[in-house]
Amino acid sequence: NLNIPFDLRDYQYSAIEKAIRNKKIAILSPTSSGKSLILYAYTKWFLSHSKLKGIIIVPNISLVEQLSQNFYDYGYTDEIHKIKAGAEKDNEKLRLYISTWQSLAPFVKNEKGKLINYEHEYFKKFGMIILDEMHIAANSSKDTKIVSAVLNQFVNADYRLGDTGTLKDIKLNKLQIIGMFGDVHKTVSIKKLTEDKHISPLKIKSFII
Repeated sequence: NLNIPFDLRDYQYSAIEKAIRNKKIAILSPTSSGKSLILYAYTKWFLSHSKLKGIIIVPNISLVEQLSQNFYDYGYTDEIHKIKAGAEKDNEKLRLYISTWQSLAPFVKNEKGKLINYEHEYFKKFGMIILDEMHIAANSSKDTKIVSAVLNQFVNADYRLGDTGTLKDIKLNKLQIIGMFGDVHKTVSIKKLTEDKHISPLKIKSFII
């Protein structure tokens, strides 16, 4: 019993159940599908069943604050260690961290700026890793190698969840995604969200060419 103060939609429950059962999962979930609630339930279950820490990696600083607030709204009562500019990278007392990948990048580089090829002690305390917008770990951008290097450092993280809103029109290696996070699980379609009135239908009145 996760004691979530909201009624889970069927597809949210299905995603949470599969993620916990398989430990690793890549979630494909569109905007307005309640993705953050899935992340919260997965995180809360892990923290109640493990003595290790959990970390959620997001693309930018604003999402560090936004996701933290979402978790508090869902009922998380402990303090969250938020890693951003000027903040300490570690906190012995807290079990949940939320960070940008940019804040963790210095751990995987040596003094010359080259990626290290050994395990860094910092990452060993984490038993769970969530990567928000997981396509950044396997697309063709210049940051991909750094993000992948960060993910590879979580040697004790048996629980791994990646999420994204879409995999279309992105040049990425889906086998790499599966290798990092497990099989891709599609939660729900935009059409279904519209039919169930979770989002408003999109009406296009005109095109400007």
